[in-house]
Amino acid sequence: MVTFTAVMYGLAMSAIGWFFGRKDAEDIPIYDIGLRSHLATYLIFMSISLVWFWEGYHSSLENIRTLYITGLIWGCFLVAHLLVYFLVIRRKSIDGLDKNNLFE
Repeated sequence: MVTFTAVMYGLAMSAIGWFFGRKDAEDIPIYDIGLRSHLATYLIFMSISLVWFWEGYHSSLENIRTLYITGLIWGCFLVAHLLVYFLVIRRKSIDGLDKNNLFE
């Protein structure tokens, strides 16, 4: 099971990187790939970690409560990242174009 979850995590992260890398090459200009990558990493990590605990492969020193707290704290940072993205980055652009470089 350890090998399976490690391979699944690696494949999922590679697929997300490939998808967003290809998509971002098509979308010009790109202001924040970090938000999509941050969200995808959060979802993949939490999903695999929860399956790991539900299947009983954790050690006796690990606690599911720690995973929930990690998810909550990380989720708060993810929400903050989302707010910064929409409040700061989007406000400074016109249809995805930087106002300062619009006529250059």
